[in-house]
Amino acid sequence: MALWSDQVEEEAAQSLHYEYEKGLTLIQVQGRTFRKAHVHLVATTHKPKAKRAKGPQQSVKGHTAGEEALLTDTEADTDESAGLNIHFDNHGKPGGLNYSLAMEVHPAFYKHLIGIKGQMRAKLQKDTDSVIDIPKPEDTTQHVLISARTKRSIASAKRRIDEVLQQSREKLPFTHFISMPLTSLKGSVKTFYDELLSGFTSANTRGFDDSLLLPPAQLHITLLMLKLYSPEEVQRAINVLNTSRAQIYDAVQTRSLVFRFEGLQLMNDEPSHASVVYLQPRDPSGHDGTKRLLILQDHLAARFKDVGLADLQQQSTFKPHVTLINARFRTREEDDDSTEAIPTAPSSTSGTTRSCKPGRPGFDARVMLDKFANKPFGDHKVEQLHLSERFKYDQDGFYHCVASMTLP
Repeated sequence: MALWSDQVEEEAAQSLHYEYEKGLTLIQVQGRTFRKAHVHLVATTHKPKAKRAKGPQQSVKGHTAGEEALLTDTEADTDESAGLNIHFDNHGKPGGLNYSLAMEVHPAFYKHLIGIKGQMRAKLQKDTDSVIDIPKPEDTTQHVLISARTKRSIASAKRRIDEVLQQSREKLPFTHFISMPLTSLKGSVKTFYDELLSGFTSANTRGFDDSLLLPPAQLHITLLMLKLYSPEEVQRAINVLNTSRAQIYDAVQTRSLVFRFEGLQLMNDEPSHASVVYLQPRDPSGHDGTKRLLILQDHLAARFKDVGLADLQQQSTFKPHVTLINARFRTREEDDDSTEAIPTAPSSTSGTTRSCKPGRPGFDARVMLDKFANKPFGDHKVEQLHLSERFKYDQDGFYHCVASMTLP
């Protein structure tokens, strides 16, 4: 009787199918690789039939979905899936959905992934032959779970989800901003508020009341608005700020930023129906105090754009200012605070002015603008730059500081 040699086994593997009671082995049949559970070696002379998996079928490389479920990891793998942390459950799941990938996604994106009446998720699942589980409002996790029969489907679903996230990002509000806290200005503004409220009330000034005033603890200059919807994006923003110190010092010419604030200004509004009243930073020497701020903002916008966290459109609309009164504060809408956007500078090609946003009542600022046209607020030094988070506050009342750097 001939011995079972390595050569015999290699030749038999090309034409025979071996079955074991448990475990896995690789089988080559007519140039195609299969996996099968085995324990006890039994030689058979029949050709194996791939068991058809339940659920939606997908054809890949000429194989049926049932055949592909038996393909080795090497053959089913693709460039897209190679770098993904895909989990394989060898215990078996209903429908053969043994592969899974958890994506950390901010809850603000869930409605966009689900779509109207679930249409977006249904389309994503159908197109990629996968199942996409999105956390419910009461869930504590922020992970979207993709399950599928193949790595190829996992990679395809992730790519499509990333596309939806990128498209929907434009519709989401800003979450963070680069700010210059004006701590030393608080006393002067509080004194001004007391004087303002002693002469202007809702009874004698249409649309005005004390709820429109920005709390003195939150006074700042906004340099750049950001949308940071993941811990990874927040860390990227922190890294940019931490590695930009030398360039920032060059932008401000390694000199202290000291500004003089004097007189109330109107933000592109009709005075009788105003939206925003603010203070403009000026150079105490009489020169243009905003020039260095513009250079600094240009640098920050370019640096954050390089890492995919900002667009350069903010450069053309940047207008340095310190908001004091804002009509939006009346209702305190969820997506409203003094940092929602960098106001657009007045157009040089149009002599018209805009009124308060339609549907949002403005206030009559004509008398107060005349009375406080030359109101002095003093000279104040800007000591720090902050990466601030909107709608979250520290114990001192200022926006939550995620990261900061000290200025000259």
